[in-house]
Amino acid sequence: TQSTWGVYVGCVGKDENAQRMRDLSMKDGVDVHFMETDKAVTGTCAVCITGHDRSLVANLAAANLYSKEQHLDTEPIWALVEKASLFYSAGFVLTVSPDSMLAIAQHSTQNGKTYVLNLSAEFICEFFKDQMMKIYPHANYVFGNESEALKFASVHGGPCGKGDNMTEIAKWMSQFEMTGVKERTVIITQGLDPTIVAKNGNILLEQSVGVIPKDKIVDTNSAGDSFVGGFLAGLVQGQPLAQCVKLGQATAKYCLQKPGSVFAKEDLQLV
Repeated sequence: TQSTWGVYVGCVGKDENAQRMRDLSMKDGVDVHFMETDKAVTGTCAVCITGHDRSLVANLAAANLYSKEQHLDTEPIWALVEKASLFYSAGFVLTVSPDSMLAIAQHSTQNGKTYVLNLSAEFICEFFKDQMMKIYPHANYVFGNESEALKFASVHGGPCGKGDNMTEIAKWMSQFEMTGVKERTVIITQGLDPTIVAKNGNILLEQSVGVIPKDKIVDTNSAGDSFVGGFLAGLVQGQPLAQCVKLGQATAKYCLQKPGSVFAKEDLQLV
């Protein structure tokens, strides 16, 4: 049996796309435990790429039907939660099952584990701010890009009046609502501008980004998620913070030069 390094949960339909997700995830060492429904098909997302720009149209479908009571609370799934040491969730889950996120976040805090939150989108920060603020106090690590961080700060009375200085916003975010954790690290990506890392009110790192020639950029889709994946890969291996950031930047750079969200194992040395 192939060893796995992580577990992924969500809700899917009983269809070909769900099986494709299972197969591809397991192939890459991700153990999937999906809630299945016959009330909707597996969610899909259409991507339109124009030059270096993109537009996304999502059909959440089954993903919208995830249920804490029917899945997360069951003995086999919660046993996976108890076994895990690090949890990651995109902010998008706040639109579907914020109670699931909160249960895991509280478990993480109570057991001295690591909870990682991604702001994910400006509309999540604005229109799901109440749900997010139940989770945020438990987050040990918070990821976001510059527009998401600015929106988060503006919604919660952060330092937006200082020329939208991202270093000030990062410092503020790293010590905002610390009721659940003693330490928080905030990582803000800024496209071609340096990646900012703040912890407990101090700037730890401003890491410059290597420029990719425009003719080498194929698809910006999933570049942000790839950054988080690379960073977390370093984090779970105990790598220094600066190395985690470099891994994140390297995986994002790799992603930008490929069609879609892909990673070929034979390209590992490129990262």
